[in-house]
Amino acid sequence: YCQTSVEGVYAVGDVTGGPQFTYTSLDDFRIVLGQLTGASTYNHKERGPIPTTTFIEPPLSQVGLTEKEAQEKGIPYKANELLVANMPRAHVNNDLRGLFKVLINTDTKEVLGATLLGAQSQEYINLIKMAIDNHIPYTYLKNQIFTHPSMAENLNDVFNI
Repeated sequence: YCQTSVEGVYAVGDVTGGPQFTYTSLDDFRIVLGQLTGASTYNHKERGPIPTTTFIEPPLSQVGLTEKEAQEKGIPYKANELLVANMPRAHVNNDLRGLFKVLINTDTKEVLGATLLGAQSQEYINLIKMAIDNHIPYTYLKNQIFTHPSMAENLNDVFNI
């Protein structure tokens, strides 16, 4: 709950030694506020994997396990990749740079992780994080109806494993 060894003293953000992102600091604040007001028992253990984005052009976003991490953990998985150049919205945007890569657990059908390099990846990486956190089968994203043309609709194709 972000409390230090001194009762009533809390640590949030970069000083906690965790990932140093503004949004993890804001999440720490929500944890402390919930504890102080009694409004929530949400804590770091419930946080799940933290999505990250490197704001280059195009943005590079990641959440969950990489293929190497899945191999090291001995998790049975499949990976799939989709070039941004094959995405309708990329042609509308006139930006064909990038690649989507996703990993799924072949036993549980759950999403293990994703790395997305492409326009607005910082937006749709959050959909994948929600799928991971809630143990949603990858087929849900594969069969979801998304607006067209949108970058998110390409989750249908990349999860067609």
